[in-house]
Amino acid sequence: MDNHRGDPPRPSWLSRLRRALLLAMMVPVLLFHRCALKLDEFLFPSLRRTALRPPVFIVGLPRSGTTYFHRLLASQRDSFTTFPLWELLFAPALCEKLCLGGLYQVLVPLRKLGIAALPVMRRIGCRLPKSLRHIHPTGLQEPEEDFLSLLAYDGCFLRLLAFPFSPRTWALADIETLPPESRLLLVRRYRQLLLRHQLFRGAQYRIVSKNPSFSQWIPSLRAEFPDADFVRLQRHPLEVVPSQLSSLEMGFSLFGHSARDPRIVSALVDMLAKQWHALAQFSESELSVVTYSQLRENPNKATERILQRLRVDTSETDRSRLKLLCEAGRRYSSKHQYDLASYGLSASEILRKFELANDVGASAGADSIGTTNVQTAGLPASKDAMSASSASSSGPQLTSSAS
Repeated sequence: MDNHRGDPPRPSWLSRLRRALLLAMMVPVLLFHRCALKLDEFLFPSLRRTALRPPVFIVGLPRSGTTYFHRLLASQRDSFTTFPLWELLFAPALCEKLCLGGLYQVLVPLRKLGIAALPVMRRIGCRLPKSLRHIHPTGLQEPEEDFLSLLAYDGCFLRLLAFPFSPRTWALADIETLPPESRLLLVRRYRQLLLRHQLFRGAQYRIVSKNPSFSQWIPSLRAEFPDADFVRLQRHPLEVVPSQLSSLEMGFSLFGHSARDPRIVSALVDMLAKQWHALAQFSESELSVVTYSQLRENPNKATERILQRLRVDTSETDRSRLKLLCEAGRRYSSKHQYDLASYGLSASEILRKFELANDVGASAGADSIGTTNVQTAGLPASKDAMSASSASSSGPQLTSSAS
């Protein structure tokens, strides 16, 4: 990765030590998951025979409303299922899902006896720094990006936080640059992870997957999942770029890096521009589009339009849940602030890289864009609505199909 803006200071010894400790804690966990995934092949031969229902892939540049729209679709629990955070972090393997699901079934009666084990478990997932909750509210029961399940295979773009200067990291964003055999293996492993989730949750559901980093995976995903549907969330790059850089600051700092490192800034902007151009190659018949303004102004209408496109007959319960979530979203105002100049960027530079120099409306306001506190098409602020957004918020659900 070339450095176009000068050499940044080297990380301190404390930062390097923290990075080493974090990796030392993560590696054994990921190896355990890898062994559990291998064990699945012997315990559940049905994995080889199971057909996957057509998945729905939500793509688009990060910070474009993908999380909010993901939770809107996930609220349609009679039709869809999606990965909650606990499943991605603690149970990518089917045997792990069943073990934790069994534990949950044991804890439910304990709660009725007055033993507050479940609230304690839920609070574990909510202990996020305030600054991070403003950027990406989440919890163990909340739908999350299922590329996290690929961590055990070193196939998750989140490795960017630890290894921002590794060519392997950037190849995971543009999977077409990987050797064909490596690309095929990674996509097929991902398919097996989706199958494990479907076996656990039930074959009657379609999986909803939200991964902005899959925006350049679409050709490979279409080849592996020819009956899949794709939905693109679209927001102007002048808002996306600083918001994304700001959202990564805490993650980079944990591993001794900085989101303001000119090399990282340059590479991330280039990656986002490539994703923008890659997505633009698809027609709306291939890729349904929901704009950020549509999601902010009328999320219910935007979601219903996509549900019709996906041929989904919604139940009365699901329609009520969607309405609750949309109402909460309208009341939500993000406290996330970001500024292009603080990353050494200008609006004209972004417009040029994204080939939007002729975007008159954006160019007219380009010089006036500074510190931004946009009312995000955000996540629900109330506890009731957060509960409504959770797929399977009542906890793990066992099925008899995993045999």
